[in-house]
Amino acid sequence: MGLALGMRSWPILPLLGALALSFACAREEFAPQRAVVCEGEVGVPDPALRALLLDILADPEAHDEESTGGGPVLTAESLATLTGLQAAGLGIASLEGLECAVNLRTLGLARNEIVDIRPLTWLGELREVELSENPIARHDPLSRLVKLEKLALGGADVKSIGFVAGMTALRHLDVARGEIDDLAPLAGLVDLESLVLSDNKIDDIGPLAGLHELFALSLNGNAIGDIGPLADLERLEYLDIDENAIESLAPLASLGRLRRLEANANAITDTRGLAGKPDLVELGLEKNQIAALADLGGLDGLVSLDLDENLLTSLDGLEVLAQLRTLTARINAIADIGAVTGLTDLRRLDLRDNPDLVDLSPVAGLQYLDYLGLGGQGVAPDLAPLTGLPLLRQLDLIDGATTDYAVVTSLPALRVLRLLNAPLDVADLTAIAGATALTTLDISGAPVTDLGPLAPLTALVDFSASGTRITALGPVTDWLELDILRVARTPLQSLAGLETVLGVDQIDISDTEVDDIGVLLGIKAFRQNDRLDARGAPLDDGDCDDIRALRERGATVLVDPPCE
Repeated sequence: MGLALGMRSWPILPLLGALALSFACAREEFAPQRAVVCEGEVGVPDPALRALLLDILADPEAHDEESTGGGPVLTAESLATLTGLQAAGLGIASLEGLECAVNLRTLGLARNEIVDIRPLTWLGELREVELSENPIARHDPLSRLVKLEKLALGGADVKSIGFVAGMTALRHLDVARGEIDDLAPLAGLVDLESLVLSDNKIDDIGPLAGLHELFALSLNGNAIGDIGPLADLERLEYLDIDENAIESLAPLASLGRLRRLEANANAITDTRGLAGKPDLVELGLEKNQIAALADLGGLDGLVSLDLDENLLTSLDGLEVLAQLRTLTARINAIADIGAVTGLTDLRRLDLRDNPDLVDLSPVAGLQYLDYLGLGGQGVAPDLAPLTGLPLLRQLDLIDGATTDYAVVTSLPALRVLRLLNAPLDVADLTAIAGATALTTLDISGAPVTDLGPLAPLTALVDFSASGTRITALGPVTDWLELDILRVARTPLQSLAGLETVLGVDQIDISDTEVDDIGVLLGIKAFRQNDRLDARGAPLDDGDCDDIRALRERGATVLVDPPCE
C-alpha cells in the first residue's frame, strides 16, 4: 500500500487512509496562454468553475446586463480575495479566468477534466496544489510556482519530473502511477519530507540518497533491485517497497526509526537488516522467498507481521517478538509452530494453507487469541489444544477435516465459525449445534443434505450453505434472528416458511431450483436496501409481478427475467 498525501494536513500515515495523489510533467518550454489583464469583470467560461466561484465570490451589486442578463459577475477584485479553493470532481475542463486569483495559496482540483494548466502560471503565491486525475497535456507551467510546498498531480501519464527540479520549497511530493524512470530532478530537493513514487518504471533510486529529511517514502510497484541508497535516510519512519525486485533488506539495518515497513511481493530471501528497530509496529513480508526467520531481535514494538506466501517450514525466530498481536503465515510449508508458545499477546493467528501443520499444541496457551485460521489443502488438524480458549471469537477451518468438532462447544466466546469445503456429516453438524451462541456459520461446499441437526442454532444472524446438497431450508425458518442467508448453487426447491424470519434482508438463492419468490412479499420489512440474488434460478415472466412488487419497496432484486 502506498503512502498518501492530503490537501489540507497532508498526513503520511497510510493507516489513516488519506487520498493518494500522483503527478505528471513535461520538459518542454512553454509560453503564457495570453496576456493577463485583471481589471473589472473577469470571464470564466467553464460553467462548473464559474458556478463555484460565483457561489463563493459573486458581488451582488455587480451585474452585466449584456452577457448575464443582469446576473452577478466575477471581478478581478473579488478573485484577488480568494486564498483557497477546493473544487474536486466537478467536471471542470478549463481554468481560464482563475489566473486573476493572484492570492491563492491552496488549490484542489482533483478528478476534473483539465487539459491546460497555463492559467496557474500567474499564481505565484500557491503553496499547495492538487491536480490529480486530470488529463493534463503539459505540466511545465508548474515550474514557475517556486513557493510550492505540497504538490499533487496524479493519474496523468507522468513521464518526467524535470519541472520540479527548481522547487526547493517542496516538502511533500506525490508522483505515483506514471511512467517515470529518472529521479535525477529530485536530488536537489533536500527538504522533502514525504515522497510517493509508486507504480512507475523506476529501477535506480540513487538520487534519493541525499534526501535526509524524508520520513515517509513509497516506492511500491517499480523495478527496484537495490535499496542501498536508502541506507543513510535515518529519519525514515514509513517505507513502502512492495512489488519490486528486491532480494535483501540488509541496507535498512541503520534505519532505527522505522515504524511501518511494507516489503511484500519481492524476491527477499532472509530477514537480515530488520533487527534493532524498537519503533517498528507493522511489517509486511508477504510473497517473498524467505525460508528462515532470523535477525529479529530488538523489534520490541512489533504488533503485526505478515509472512504469507513464503518458503517457511517453521516459525522459529519469532519467539523474541513478545508484543506481537497479529501473525499471518498462510501458504507456506510450516509444520512447526512452537515459536508461538510464548507469544501470549497474540490476538490474530492465520495459519491456513500449510499442508503439514497438524500439531496445534503451541496454541493452547494463547489466552487472548481472538481469531484463528486453519486448514486448506486437505489439512486435518486436531482441534483439542483449542479447548477452553476463553476469548476465541472466530475460527476458520477451510477445506479440511477434524476428528472432533465438539471442541467448539468449549469456546465460550466463539461467535463465528467458518468450515468451507469441510467434509461434514450428521455427527459433525450435531456437534457444531452445541455451540448455541454462534451468530455466523458458514458450511459452504460441505456434502450436507439436511440442515436438521443445526436446529438449536437459533442465535444465527448470518448463515451460508452455498454449494451444499440441501433441498429444503429446514430449521432455517425458525432462526428468527437471521439477517443473511446464502444458499446459492444448491438443489434448494422452495423458500416456504421463510416469511416467519422477519428480519432477513440479504438472500442469495442464485443457481438453485427455487421457482417462486412470492413468499418474500410476506416479509413486510424486506424493502429499502435489502437484496435478493436469484440469478440462475428458474424464474420466468410469471414471476414479474412479485419481482416488481419487491423493487417498488426499494429492494434490490437480481434475476434473469427482465421484468421491465
